[in-house]
Amino acid sequence: MKKFPDTRDLFIVAAGVIAAAIHIHSFHPFYCDDALISLRYAQRLLDGHGLTWTDGPRVEGYSNLLWILACAALGRLGVDLITASRVLGGLGVAGVFGALAYYRASRHTESIVPFAAAVAVIGLAAPSAAWALAGLETSWVAAFLAWGFVLLLLSARDAPAGKRYAMAGLCFGLLCLTRPDGPLFVAIVVAWLAVVPGIEGRRAKLAGFLFWPVALLAGQLAFRLVYYGGWLPNVWYVKISPSLRHFASGAGYVARGMLALMPASLLAIGGLVVVIRRDPVRRASAALLLAAIVVWLAYVAFIGGDIFLGRRHMVPFVVMAALGMIVGLEWLVTSRDVRSQKWALAAVTAVAWFLAGQMADPSNHKVRKDLWVW
Repeated sequence: MKKFPDTRDLFIVAAGVIAAAIHIHSFHPFYCDDALISLRYAQRLLDGHGLTWTDGPRVEGYSNLLWILACAALGRLGVDLITASRVLGGLGVAGVFGALAYYRASRHTESIVPFAAAVAVIGLAAPSAAWALAGLETSWVAAFLAWGFVLLLLSARDAPAGKRYAMAGLCFGLLCLTRPDGPLFVAIVVAWLAVVPGIEGRRAKLAGFLFWPVALLAGQLAFRLVYYGGWLPNVWYVKISPSLRHFASGAGYVARGMLALMPASLLAIGGLVVVIRRDPVRRASAALLLAAIVVWLAYVAFIGGDIFLGRRHMVPFVVMAALGMIVGLEWLVTSRDVRSQKWALAAVTAVAWFLAGQMADPSNHKVRKDLWVW
């Protein structure tokens, strides 16, 4: 049984971090105009005007409370707010690598292939790189998702590890404070916990998981009612307008995003389907990730995709796909001999295909030319 970290693990993590850093830098100086809305709220908070856009009636014109508070905290230390948002974005990407490393350390699997594949996807995926630089909370969404799902995947294989459900609940609770669609993932996990077989102490673990999301959402709602006088943020009324036209546009957005992330998208979803059919040990983990991927992509289609370049709403999918590849490849390396040259050739081909796809994606070229914000 291996012990983390060994030289191979450290090398792979270091290579992934370096690749991600180079990739992020390649999109400089891309910055999203909506990030300036968040920084406006952060700056007024620092200036003593509270979480407001301007003087007069208070309006909750943001949807990323935790991100604004984090930017303001760095601003209080004297860091320029644009720099602060980019530092926090980089920390979010580092958090995803940390979650993968934690999974690797906890699983103690002999094969390094699943871990290396997941690290490669995170390091080479253009949406993750571009939106780590763009000034919005996207990379924090990725980090909270990565840690939350990793803790749940480990718990699904380790029945006594009840504390991990509460820790996962904290991650998803923080996700709810970071993005208004965070509760969607909470609902997915609750449904999974309610129906997946073989969980000892189901009610206690479900309660442990739900504590932080419920507490944090209730706290935010109470603050919203007292401070802004409304049940929902202003962005809800501005941006949520479902229609068949929006759904068609969103479905196209999802399809193009999945195609741009080939072959990772195909390997992740296909691998999870195979595991659900053939591997009783990993079936619960695969079902959780597959359900989360399907629901998230359906939600993105429902809201009409995204107006921004760089496939922002595919970043959560990138994280879930990386974890899905881990689960699928773990089954593969335990059921097949992957040490032959044909498997090595397949791995090199897959990485080259993915990298070439990221380099050729027209959306990524447009991001690098999208400098009007400055």
